[in-house]
Amino acid sequence: MSSSAYEAIQTDAEALKPAEVKPYPGQLQRMKRNLLLGIEALEQHRPLLKSIYREHRPLGPTLMGLLNALTDLAADVARARPVTGTIRPMAKVVYADRAALLVQLQALSIKGDVSEFSVAQIKKGSGVIDAAQDVLDIIELTRNQAPKKWLFTQLELTQMEKRATDLLARLKPEGSHLTPNYALKAALDAQARVWTLLTYAHAELWAQGAQIYKRDVDDFVPALISRRASKRKARAAEPAPEPVI
Repeated sequence: MSSSAYEAIQTDAEALKPAEVKPYPGQLQRMKRNLLLGIEALEQHRPLLKSIYREHRPLGPTLMGLLNALTDLAADVARARPVTGTIRPMAKVVYADRAALLVQLQALSIKGDVSEFSVAQIKKGSGVIDAAQDVLDIIELTRNQAPKKWLFTQLELTQMEKRATDLLARLKPEGSHLTPNYALKAALDAQARVWTLLTYAHAELWAQGAQIYKRDVDDFVPALISRRASKRKARAAEPAPEPVI
């Protein structure tokens, strides 16, 4: 994650305790729309807010910085997430690799170089994950066999191993013994942390809006992912109430 927007708030994001972190709900475009509505609704009343809060600071820059970080992190998540459209062609090739390696394995079994039990165990598996794991198991099982007994070159075996490993990285369930997708995990965690900071900052924006718009605050400072249609245009001509000091 090299986003300058995220780097600007990374320290605050990482300081959140796990129990504080809220699940990220997505809906980035709706979030942006509602956020801009809220910022604009308060920006026009900045003098009034300064009379209410002794040390008033506009929240727009903070909120937009957090939104920009979320936008960049959404791209990081997309890059790190497995591309499901590539799984079918990858699986087809790995199935072919498994079939070819089974021929090799059975030939070695007939010669007594590999036990029949090992062959039977590998044949038990079915499905894409099993096929990819079988490729790795067969290569590992026969790794020490003399090269002259192999039907494949070392380069071909290395390519098969890589294809199986890549496929497993996309398919293996969470918690497997294989190396997890650390990039995706980190991006998702950062995304949730930035979302949490954004909810805190937006709560402050809403509180300021309540000082101006009272019970109608939700019409002018909508919740971040609210579907509610804003009534701002209908009420735009109405003056804001004077604060009680």
